[in-house]
Amino acid sequence: MKKAVIIGGGVSGLFSAYLLAKSNKYEVHIVEKTDKLGGLLKSFDYGEYGHFDYGAHNILELGIKEIDDFFYNLLPQDEWQTTTTINGQIRALTGLLYNKKLQTNSPFIDIRENKNIKEYIGDFFNNLNNTNYEIENINKLDAYSYSIYLFGEKITNEIITPALKKLYGIHPKELNSMVLFLTQFTRIVLFEEHLMEELVDCKKIGSRLSYTEQLNLPNKYLAHLRSLYPSKFGIYRVIDAIEKKLKDMNVIFHFNSTISEINYNNHSIESITINKEKLKIDNLISSVGLYPLSQMLNLEHSNNYKFDSNPKTVITNLLIDKKLNCDELSFIYSYDENSSIFRVDNYINYCNEAIRNNTYPITIESLHFGEINKNKLEDKLINELIEYNLISKETKISFIKTEILDYGFPLLTQNNINIVNDLRENIKKLNLSNLTTIGILSEEGLFFESQVIKDTYLKIKELLWKKIN
Repeated sequence: MKKAVIIGGGVSGLFSAYLLAKSNKYEVHIVEKTDKLGGLLKSFDYGEYGHFDYGAHNILELGIKEIDDFFYNLLPQDEWQTTTTINGQIRALTGLLYNKKLQTNSPFIDIRENKNIKEYIGDFFNNLNNTNYEIENINKLDAYSYSIYLFGEKITNEIITPALKKLYGIHPKELNSMVLFLTQFTRIVLFEEHLMEELVDCKKIGSRLSYTEQLNLPNKYLAHLRSLYPSKFGIYRVIDAIEKKLKDMNVIFHFNSTISEINYNNHSIESITINKEKLKIDNLISSVGLYPLSQMLNLEHSNNYKFDSNPKTVITNLLIDKKLNCDELSFIYSYDENSSIFRVDNYINYCNEAIRNNTYPITIESLHFGEINKNKLEDKLINELIEYNLISKETKISFIKTEILDYGFPLLTQNNINIVNDLRENIKKLNLSNLTTIGILSEEGLFFESQVIKDTYLKIKELLWKKIN
């Protein structure tokens, strides 16, 4: 039996291990640098206060039966809470803290009440008239240029740019266009709903403007796929189920382990060194990112790149005695300049059983470039929740704990993307026939979890097909 090693125990690495083990053609090894699997799909365990996710994550169906069945069958059917976009149920409603108030009608910035709205509308249509072309490769563009393509200079300079600078601390000229998709900046709310009913069918306009009331968006514009979350709270349960399945399939785990060296010759990897022990292999699948992979491959100049530093991701978990005052919203981003909040995850709105001991769990995610004083941060975050009327001054907080994650939020600057693109090309030039790269940015523009899972599936299927043929 041939031997395949997977670097990284995140969800894409685990899924690739399942596909390889299922084929009965490989002895499969997973090398994970920590003592837990799952990457971001992990939870903090606070004992009597329960589990909190590392930020909110759902499992989104892709419409590919083998992938969807794999995830759905991890738990008994009655232990999934599923939502769909059928019959007006939108699977994860998102709102904004913007202009000192909570916006619930759309996940995109609503500027209908702005005093300059007539100028914005005029500039939007003037720009639309002057952009009679399609962008060939959005991933090459900076966020500023792509925003101008979508909305024109006035909306970009006065609305989009300040919001992006609040989130990322730099001008969107330095950011890659992917950030617009990551944090809901590819559309904007300009018109009342009765007008959007007419405009939504116009491709050039409907692709740039948000429907005014997200709950009223006609079904024909929605992707009718399910979103899954464990009804018994905690996304970690998905990872635990995958780990059990893989152990039953005799997958071998190397926890608290790293690969110090990849030995290759004649365009083929011959062995790897795990914790100073050499292991001969037939295939290597890397899900850990192109920069650490380039170091394992000992690529020339791999240490000379200068990445822009990622902000630290800080997770503040709370239990409160009343629901957040936010209607049906599951996620709330903050675009206000002086707000410390990046995102609020309101678990109860996508997991009915999230409530515990008559209290409601929420997670507040924040991004930081400097030093972090946990006590001061917690006070500020609570005050912001009160300021935006998400909670009242009388709300009782029975638990609060702040965690600084050991990896930062991905800062998708043009510089960082250019470095990753360069690394990808340098790795491809090695033409290693038995190396497969999966995960975020393993291909240009590949970032979101559902895209990554689909890409992983196609690559592993191709690997197995080549072995057969």
